[in-house]
Amino acid sequence: MLTELANKSVYTFTRSSGPGGQNINKLNTRVTIRICISDIKSLSAEEKARLLASLKHRISKDMCLSVSCQQERSQALNREIALHHMQQVILEALKIPIKRIKTKPSASQKLERLKQKKMRSTTKAGRQIRPDTPIE
Repeated sequence: MLTELANKSVYTFTRSSGPGGQNINKLNTRVTIRICISDIKSLSAEEKARLLASLKHRISKDMCLSVSCQQERSQALNREIALHHMQQVILEALKIPIKRIKTKPSASQKLERLKQKKMRSTTKAGRQIRPDTPIE
């Protein structure tokens, strides 16, 4: 999948705001990778729909996913990091979430809860000032 992403992606290079020394003023080391979801042939239609649903905040109107990187001083290293980050984003979005199985509390948990409620109730009842008791 990584090679397919590398082949189908569009790379743009701009000036980085990260580390670079004097290179920051003269080299384009920030890498932005854009890939259209429809161009990824290894994904089924269902997987593409799952990608569009889970990454809707990262996908542009023309159905392209973009990732940028400016961590390193080298354009080649930033390209590698951005490509791996793109792959991780796609793989994470394709994971099917495991549904939680609802369980009921056990009998001992219910008894413990009722015991705690009773203790709290007696504590609060002990703080009450009753009108029928004389104040000394």
